[in-house]
Amino acid sequence: MRRLLAAAVLAGAACGGPPAIRYFRPADSERPVRARPLTLVDDATLRLAPVTGAVALRDRIMWRRSAVELGYYENERWTEPPAGYAARAVARELFEVRRIPRGGRAAPLEVSVALTAFEEVLLPRHAAHVVLTVSLLDVATQRSLLEETVSATEPVPHEEAEAMARAMSAALERSVVAACDAVERRLPRAR
Repeated sequence: MRRLLAAAVLAGAACGGPPAIRYFRPADSERPVRARPLTLVDDATLRLAPVTGAVALRDRIMWRRSAVELGYYENERWTEPPAGYAARAVARELFEVRRIPRGGRAAPLEVSVALTAFEEVLLPRHAAHVVLTVSLLDVATQRSLLEETVSATEPVPHEEAEAMARAMSAALERSVVAACDAVERRLPRAR
C-alpha cells in the first residue's frame, strides 16, 4: 500500500514539482521514575559510552521486505540518525528512571550500546523492529560482565507513516528496557 502511495506521490510530483519530504521522530518515553534508587556497592557508578548505530541507519527511514532485502523511503526521514534516539532513551532509562548513579570518566563500570536495526518490516507482517547490543565492562580489569543482544518488534496497525513511527517508539522503548534490565542484573549490589 505504501508503495502505491509513493508511486502516486511521484506521479504527482512530475506534474507539479518535487514531493514534500516528511519528517518523523519516535515519541518520548513516559516510564515513571523509581521511588528509590538501587542500593549498589560503594562507587558502583556507570558511565555510558557513546551509543553507536549501524552505518546503514541514517536519517532516511529504512524498510525491510525480507531477511536480505533492505531499502529506504525517498521522502520519509527521521529528524536525526536513530542512534541519537537510542542514546537518549538508554540514558533516561538508566539514570533517570532506574536512578543508577552516573559516573564520569573514572566510573568503574561502562555500558556500551550499539543500535543494529531500526527498520520498518513490510513482510510477512507489517511491524517496527529494533535491535540493540549491550555490553557492560569492568573498567579496572577490562573484563566483560555482559554481552547481550535484545530486540523488540511492534505491529504497525495501519499503513500511514505516523503509525509506523508510533510503533517504532514502542519497539525502541521495549528494547531499551530489556537492555537496561540486563545491565541492572549484573550490577554489584550492597549486602
